[in-house]
Amino acid sequence: MEDATGQLICYHDLVMLMNSKSTARHGDRARVLRFLPDRRKLVVQRVDGVWTTEAARDMAVVDRSFLRLGRVVANGSGQVGVVMSTATTLDLSDEDGVVVANGVPTAEVRWVRELCLGDYVVVASGWLGRVFKVIVDVDVLFDGGAAVCRVMHADSKQMRTLQKDCLNRRTNSCFYPGQRVVDGIGGDVFCSALWLKGYYKPSYVEGTVSKVHTAAVLVHWVASSLSWSTSPHVKKPPPAHQLIDNVTFFCPGDELSSWSVGDRCFFRNTCSSTTNNAVGNNPLLLERAMRVTNTHTTVDVAWQDGSCQRGIPSASLTPTLAMHWFFPGQRVVVNHAPAGADDDNNVHRVGVVRSFSCEDRTVRVAVEECATEMEFSAYDLESHDAFYGNIIVRHRQPILYGGYNLSWVGKVVDLPCDDDVRVKWGDGTTSKVSLDEIAVVKHTYVAQMLQEIGHREATSSAANTLYSATVRMTKWVGAFVQAVFRLVTSKVLAQDGRYHLEPAIAEASSSSDDKVAGTDDKEEETSDVVEERMPKTDANNDIFNFPQFDVVQSPSDHHYLDTKELQGTSGFSRKWTKTVHKEWKILKNDLPAGTIYVRAFEDRMDLLRVAMVGAWGTPYHDGLFFFDLHLPPSYPDSPPQVSYHSFGLRVNPNLLDSGMVCLSLLNTMSGNSTELWSPDSSTLLQVLVSIQGLVLTARPYYNEYGYAAHVDTPVGHRNELPYSENAYLLTLQTMLHLLRRPPSGFEDLVRDHFRRRGRHVLRACEAYLKGGCLVGTLDTEAKATEASSVRPSSAGFHLALANLFSRLVEAFINIGAQGCEQFNRLRVSASHY
Repeated sequence: MEDATGQLICYHDLVMLMNSKSTARHGDRARVLRFLPDRRKLVVQRVDGVWTTEAARDMAVVDRSFLRLGRVVANGSGQVGVVMSTATTLDLSDEDGVVVANGVPTAEVRWVRELCLGDYVVVASGWLGRVFKVIVDVDVLFDGGAAVCRVMHADSKQMRTLQKDCLNRRTNSCFYPGQRVVDGIGGDVFCSALWLKGYYKPSYVEGTVSKVHTAAVLVHWVASSLSWSTSPHVKKPPPAHQLIDNVTFFCPGDELSSWSVGDRCFFRNTCSSTTNNAVGNNPLLLERAMRVTNTHTTVDVAWQDGSCQRGIPSASLTPTLAMHWFFPGQRVVVNHAPAGADDDNNVHRVGVVRSFSCEDRTVRVAVEECATEMEFSAYDLESHDAFYGNIIVRHRQPILYGGYNLSWVGKVVDLPCDDDVRVKWGDGTTSKVSLDEIAVVKHTYVAQMLQEIGHREATSSAANTLYSATVRMTKWVGAFVQAVFRLVTSKVLAQDGRYHLEPAIAEASSSSDDKVAGTDDKEEETSDVVEERMPKTDANNDIFNFPQFDVVQSPSDHHYLDTKELQGTSGFSRKWTKTVHKEWKILKNDLPAGTIYVRAFEDRMDLLRVAMVGAWGTPYHDGLFFFDLHLPPSYPDSPPQVSYHSFGLRVNPNLLDSGMVCLSLLNTMSGNSTELWSPDSSTLLQVLVSIQGLVLTARPYYNEYGYAAHVDTPVGHRNELPYSENAYLLTLQTMLHLLRRPPSGFEDLVRDHFRRRGRHVLRACEAYLKGGCLVGTLDTEAKATEASSVRPSSAGFHLALANLFSRLVEAFINIGAQGCEQFNRLRVSASHY
């Protein structure tokens, strides 16, 4: 989606509204929140917190304060670079709209809360952690200060605000000084509060927030300054609960923790320290929060051609995915395994990037072990050590270490073309250090962190805004599958723009509704449509001889096998058991033919294992994808837990390399009420069809957070191709992993599937290598279609595919795959790519 000037609009952009009728009331600045299905309008948050719907043609992007160190960006000409530093200033006003100050550096102001969700903090014992919950106490005034109470551990359920302030919960407290609040759902919050002055009266139902105190935080510890020590006591992390005075802020967690219009803040230092101290010590004195009305951000960028540019207006840069973009001086590891090699035991070579070809997706690398430069596919490379913006800890401590000295934790700010990196340390100093002196802290997004540590707030909208609900139906699903999906999620597709149907698919969906709901003749017609869409079977119409649903004994390699919640059938309630049996019956009768296979377990009714076949028309064609499911004792009041067999590969934006499956139906990403799990209507079949139809799609690039706006734009066209190429290469790598280590209980499915479809996989590789066909455009027999020649695949894709092709031929021949010997002749020619 583009603005009035043709600039791409992104989530969290600051825009100027040019023709809005409400400008006089709400101001002309707004933050982009959500795109609507028509792709012409979007929802924005105004300066006063109000949400309005505006047309894209009536706005212009003016700032991108969310850009951060290490963010990959592109300019108007398509040149790609990485952010080296940013500088943001704020325009501030009071609650009445009166200007307080303009151009204020962010270092001079603070949030209402002292810390934000995802912030990195340190403690005196030398541990670095991330905040996953902020606990605040709120002072409330009544009768003009005649009485004051303190609500401990306040949240929006305890007290309701009278103003409709839709603040960013990642960075802002639910409450701020000057805000009018009333008792919450329970009706006894003020009664049970700590009264600092006066006493509770039943008439005290509405008050004014005078202060917000950050009392404590819950911290997930990620690294220690003494991590190299062999002493066991230094490796034990501190308690998660920490008083606010015990932690020191190091840096924000991610780019969603950025300043934007409507944010409330205070100056860090007032003109009068005496006044400041008086306000801080006296709960009766009200220090009113200021409101951010505008942001101004400039960016320093290191471009791929080796040049640097400083002070670039942020709105002139477009954020792009960091996947397979490489920069001079960056150290990389070459994942280039020869035929017959085991990925787990392959020795990876390390080198330094000299140059990168964006069009060809190839990289010139100075390989350390042979002291020469070689050309590799970008898809065969990974960042090896530190990169711009990485948080690192120092192994070797200065002699003078202790207390809150932050010289041991820092951020990478530059990559000189040698074995050193330049780091800005927590104490403000900057120095070059060798790579063997530091360790990189693995960064995860806030939602993923919360999910991994099992924090319940991982399902809240604040914790899950990272993951896009932009998921798209694809043609291969077939009329029957689409009809099943619509029966359980019709409102989702109709009401929220983050689910998008192609026009042609929408037509097929509409016509299939009548077929499914009609007579027996119409149901037979629907089966014909399904048969057209689904992969063909062999002559005797026997699909693998592998039942689509069966109940067997639980496998020893199930992801949730060690779950201790009432293991076995005897520990579950009768209602739970009845519900599970009902789910089994639905799965047995209604699974889409030939594409989803399910195993339930008689000794562990709470577990299931699922295999899905990748569809033609997508980068996942002919692949197998496995998922382990767990039904908690609270099921169906809470959704099932799902883990993907990733083998450490991220084949899709919604399938993380950790195995986490990001889907609103699983409450692992945000969504409207109609998108989330419903105990009354949601089923396991709905979950499986959602993954099949909404995750493993034809154009996975647009599943990335915020990238639905890139559909039919130059940015989208530029990035969609390499994303699909990479998804296909990862699908092939997944095949090799599955052939070596098939999930228990599905050995026959893996073997038979690739025996029958192996030649089609190799035929597809041949079409991509020799014909330059576009990924995901082949038919069920791996033959080119009209869409195959729209754009050529990249040279880097050919290099990576040629390497995988030889390994696939060998693997398929080893299992007796039909018709694969003929491809032996291509193994030699493929090696020349």
